[in-house]
Amino acid sequence: MRKEIFVGLIMLLSLVPASSQAYPQFEPSYFDKDGDGIDDRLYPLIDKEEDLNIFLVFNQKPDETQLEELRVLGLEPDFVSKYIPTMIFYDLPYYYIPDLLHITDLKLIEWQSIYYPLLDTSVPGILARGSEEYGDGAAELGLTGEGINVAIIDTGVDNSGFGQAHESLDDMDDDPLTDDPKFIAGWQPYAYCVQEGDFNCPEDGSKDPDDRAGHGTHTASTAIGTAGETNYCDDNCSGVAPGARLIDVKVLSDLGAGGYLIEGLEWIIDNKDTDWEDDGPENDGVDVISMSLGSGGTDGSDQASQMTNAVVANGIVAVAATGNDGDQDIGSPAAADYAIAVGAMDNRNTILRDDDEYDSYSNYGPRQDDGDEDEWDEMKPDVMAPGTGITAAQEGSTSGESTQTGTSMACPHVAGVAALMLEFDESLRPTGNGGNSSDNYEVYDNPVQFAMRDFADRGFDPDNANNTHYANKTGWGYINAYDLFGSQEPDLEIRSVNVDPDEPRWGDELTINVTVRNRGLEDISSFSIRMRVDGMIYQTDSHGSVEARQAETLTYNWEPPEGNFTLKFELYGINPEDANSDNNEKEIEVGIGPAREDLKLKNLNLDPSNPEEGETVTLTAEVENIGTDNVTEYSITFYDGNEEIEEFENEETLGSGNSTTYETEWVATDGEHDLRAVARNDNDPNNDNNEYTREVNVGSGGNNNGGNQGEANFYLKDLDYQTPVVNEDTSVRVTVKNIGDASGTANVKLRVDGQDITQRNQDLDEGEEKMVEFIWRPDNSGDTTIEITAGDYSINEDVYVEDSKIAEIEMSPSQYEVDTSGTNVFQVTVKNLRSSSLDLDLRIDISNQILTAWIGTVPQTIDGNSEWNGELMITAKDNIDVGNYPLEVSIYRDGKWIDSAISDGILIVKSDTIEINLTPGSYFELSMDIFNPMSSGTTITVTAETPSGISVLYNNMPTYSEYVEGEGIRTVTVKITVDNVGAPAGNNEIEIKANGGSFAGMATVNVILPGGEEEGDEESMMMTIAIAVGVILIIGLAAYFYRRDDDEYEYYDDDEEYEEEW
Repeated sequence: MRKEIFVGLIMLLSLVPASSQAYPQFEPSYFDKDGDGIDDRLYPLIDKEEDLNIFLVFNQKPDETQLEELRVLGLEPDFVSKYIPTMIFYDLPYYYIPDLLHITDLKLIEWQSIYYPLLDTSVPGILARGSEEYGDGAAELGLTGEGINVAIIDTGVDNSGFGQAHESLDDMDDDPLTDDPKFIAGWQPYAYCVQEGDFNCPEDGSKDPDDRAGHGTHTASTAIGTAGETNYCDDNCSGVAPGARLIDVKVLSDLGAGGYLIEGLEWIIDNKDTDWEDDGPENDGVDVISMSLGSGGTDGSDQASQMTNAVVANGIVAVAATGNDGDQDIGSPAAADYAIAVGAMDNRNTILRDDDEYDSYSNYGPRQDDGDEDEWDEMKPDVMAPGTGITAAQEGSTSGESTQTGTSMACPHVAGVAALMLEFDESLRPTGNGGNSSDNYEVYDNPVQFAMRDFADRGFDPDNANNTHYANKTGWGYINAYDLFGSQEPDLEIRSVNVDPDEPRWGDELTINVTVRNRGLEDISSFSIRMRVDGMIYQTDSHGSVEARQAETLTYNWEPPEGNFTLKFELYGINPEDANSDNNEKEIEVGIGPAREDLKLKNLNLDPSNPEEGETVTLTAEVENIGTDNVTEYSITFYDGNEEIEEFENEETLGSGNSTTYETEWVATDGEHDLRAVARNDNDPNNDNNEYTREVNVGSGGNNNGGNQGEANFYLKDLDYQTPVVNEDTSVRVTVKNIGDASGTANVKLRVDGQDITQRNQDLDEGEEKMVEFIWRPDNSGDTTIEITAGDYSINEDVYVEDSKIAEIEMSPSQYEVDTSGTNVFQVTVKNLRSSSLDLDLRIDISNQILTAWIGTVPQTIDGNSEWNGELMITAKDNIDVGNYPLEVSIYRDGKWIDSAISDGILIVKSDTIEINLTPGSYFELSMDIFNPMSSGTTITVTAETPSGISVLYNNMPTYSEYVEGEGIRTVTVKITVDNVGAPAGNNEIEIKANGGSFAGMATVNVILPGGEEEGDEESMMMTIAIAVGVILIIGLAAYFYRRDDDEYEYYDDDEEYEEEW
């Protein structure tokens, strides 16, 4: 309601001369669902008339035009980005928002989120350092991160200062006598400098921020720390890239929260090539950034994510933590398209990887869809790393250690690996247009992100342990530093086997792409590979060289029949000899579906079946399409031996599952004949069922069925039947003809799946034919063969027995909540269970006159084996307070109901709002008073989502209270359930009261009970009241120092130790 009032205010203000333009139009977006140009998260702050920290986001980079428009309003931005189209305002009075909507080329007024912080076993566990369990790691390949500068964007780092510099971060060689500091550059915002009494606050990188929160020091030592002079953790606690240098960028306050991330990232880009020590290209600029911080979930369109992308477009690898809420939500800046998003694993305090597991606090993906139709950037997290119980450096101590948990701890592991990769191969750094001109940034390539995805170990996802690609919980897998660099010797592996198309059918030519990669650092001159199908060699090939660290894709073509197959590819004859044979084979399972077009010649009948020389014979061929697609081009040809009798081109499309017949005439000649019918279709891969042959021996007065002159002989034709249905009488009819030389009695039998069902005797004169009918009552549904026999002659048909149920209907949800303010739309699904179409007639039955229900446009028929989804609309009269009203939707056909769906009940929903001002340190209290008390047999239950969780009030315990620490916005949803078992009708009043110490708000609810049922019956009547209890946002100690943090919500739970400090 308040949002609507403010939007109305915006529109009114747009009418005054100072803002005389028409109200601007905006595209809806992730943070602006209604498309009014204002971030939806700003409205609670605007309601409280607070000053705001915002981004003005433009479609293109702003210029003097926008700045002049702001000056007319008396405003100057606090920061204008050179790399993304954004301006920043701090402490902006809320009433400027309507005028800002008219600034030229504005895209969104975005709330500036606050950001929160989100080694002895973990570093060798990711194979960055050698161990007894896994042998050599990346360090044993000589990789330490030397020459690479890593920016730790956090709470600062304790790397200098007497009694404060931690030994893992003070120098490069752990020798206090040498002058080789780990720190090479740093930055922090002017506001933080002022708090320290530093009014100079240099921007040239000479500022060395301190860490009073402990978060930044911990993450820095994990990424780039050394073991320290005293080996501070009683084991080798050096970080992943101990040879890398430190760039200390402080964007979070000493209390761990802050909002200066955009400015910090811009400083990073400005100094991407800075020669910090005036010593030439070595140690210049910034190579990797590690961000163990985050805010709420996003689709990557927020400004922090966009600025992170701009960092990558300027050639810098960006690594960020996904967050610690345990939700399917990737926070900013990890949500940035080109950020390497890192989730957390529990390494169970061992080096072994086999016992490691995904930890439930780690946020997971996929990321919210940004609508750009590129599904790859939604596949986050990118990789996983150890994050639970990580021991690393402690702030405020020269050799202290602390153990912390969170994705904040996982992130620097991966940032350290990125430093090793850039030391190994400088060409792996990202490329792009950095966006420092009038154009927006663009990333061309991000090799480190793709390589980490490619070489991560799969199989750790708790929901998909067999994943070979991306999985929601663990992304592309568990980071493996050693595999990223490979062996010094040749190591050829089969990296992947992909089949195209994804769902192949019989008749498809499959393209199989096999990617082989030389993981070693020595070239391979030649190798061979063989392909096996179900163990049998299908193809063998020899190939030339594969250079070190390069891949080659081999292509195979295969046309398999329908069925399931095991494909295996094997490398052999590798020259020089392969150092690792464990990865020389890869096996996959491939399922081939039925053919799209498959014609089957079912029968070839002769009439008469026992012709004499010179007699004209009618040949009838029946052809069926047993493929999955319609057949449009085919022919049927009749032959006598190899001599063509007649050819028919198809005259109409033959649908899947349908059959048709073709007839021709043949004049019988003396001798033995092979009469054939052949179906031809260029798209039919199955040639085994395209032909039907009858052997006929024609003689003067001969009998081809073995009968003698003067005997009856019987021929069957024109088999017909109703669609068979389980437990329903089905008529099966066939024509019997006596083609013998005498009268006789035909014993005609009906057989189903080889079993005799029933039989009839039919008397027939010579040349006479009659129709014989059987009644068959199937017991089970499914594919069935019916067969009619008469003597030695038989005729059969493959049929499908349908289930006795014609259709079914479902309503979703089963219990509806109906808001009296308008029309409520729900879903109805009707499924036709038969192969034939269904005439649709839906009826609605409501047991009262309080509700009105109807269904939107309903089709007259539903095709066989398909379903229809429609909308059920319900409105309720606004003078009803409580009730549970069943509603039934039924399918009506042939004068009877064939299926129905009954809702569990219609809940009438109304809402009321209570405002309450909680005093800091007071008790929040929720109480219930009942007037005109309920009669005997009535029980009242109130469930409430209170600030601390869900609690329950009963009519015999009518008060609930809890201690509230500080002030904060809370939403309390209260549901009243009235069980009226056997109680009489009545008109009652319930009062819900919320109390915070200084002022109490309340809502009164009238409950009209229609009266109980007979004893033994129960009726539960429910009503939901949404009570929004507006409370001032929690103001912590940080509010006294940083006014800019007042208007922020906390989205991430922090690491456990840090949370205790907060």
